[in-house]
Amino acid sequence: MDPPNNNPNTNKNLSFKEVDHSIFVDFLCGALGGLIGKGLFYPFENYQKILSERADYKAFKRREAYFSGTPKILQEEGLLGLFKGFIPNVAKYSVYLGSDLAIFYQIKYAMYPKETINRRDITVKGNIFCGVLASLFGYALLTPLLESKGSAKNPVDLSTINNALKTGKITTLYPYWKYELPYALLSRGILIGLYEAKFKKQYYMMQGRIPHFMRFLDAYALALFSAFIAYPFRHTKERMIDALEKNPQNPEVVFRELAQKEGSKLLLKGISKIFATQLSTALALTVFFGLLEKRKDGELF
Repeated sequence: MDPPNNNPNTNKNLSFKEVDHSIFVDFLCGALGGLIGKGLFYPFENYQKILSERADYKAFKRREAYFSGTPKILQEEGLLGLFKGFIPNVAKYSVYLGSDLAIFYQIKYAMYPKETINRRDITVKGNIFCGVLASLFGYALLTPLLESKGSAKNPVDLSTINNALKTGKITTLYPYWKYELPYALLSRGILIGLYEAKFKKQYYMMQGRIPHFMRFLDAYALALFSAFIAYPFRHTKERMIDALEKNPQNPEVVFRELAQKEGSKLLLKGISKIFATQLSTALALTVFFGLLEKRKDGELF
């Protein structure tokens, strides 16, 4: 934990005590960051996804895949094809990020009032703990509304939620919680905690003069780290959904067959795509903390 700041010559702007962490405003800023980050990079991410799903794609010959596959993709899909699924995917991403950031600051300022108000910031462990709790609450609240019941063809609606609550079968709202929950905690909870600690410490060390490109690189490095440790859970869920479509009665059989065939690659196949997908996360966090800094100085909201 950083010591109290008793230096009378310290710039008054180097304080986040004036930020009113309204859950609604934090959510709006986080969602706006998500919209900008995911919105700008979504066509590129979708292009990578379309390319990787082609039969002629080879992971270790990407240059050939790009040169040979790009003309075919543009011819078959067109430029508009790169924006397929833009609205639901970008909106879902933004809502998750905005809610996690908003809940994060509510938890942080409730659990550590002295450290967050009277000192520079809490410890890295404290930030991570608050981030994990925030992502846990965000997952519990939003998953039944934003995620699918088993596939995108059968979304969970309000009537399904009401029936599950009345009958006490709440677990039916989280059919893939074994994979989704660890992914949420690792990919968003730990990331938010790490970047909050990194940003605040660096902000005071550099007297608030942190280049935006440096902020982006820091966010990108931490986003890659969190995405790397969380990827096996997300990928396992996707493979389980595929197995469920092939064998609805006993998907575990299909999954075991895949495990025997692919070995350790089963959980890590396609992990290199995080280098593209985490660009949007890094930009989203950079935008959010830029807005947070403006709010601190009284220039926004």
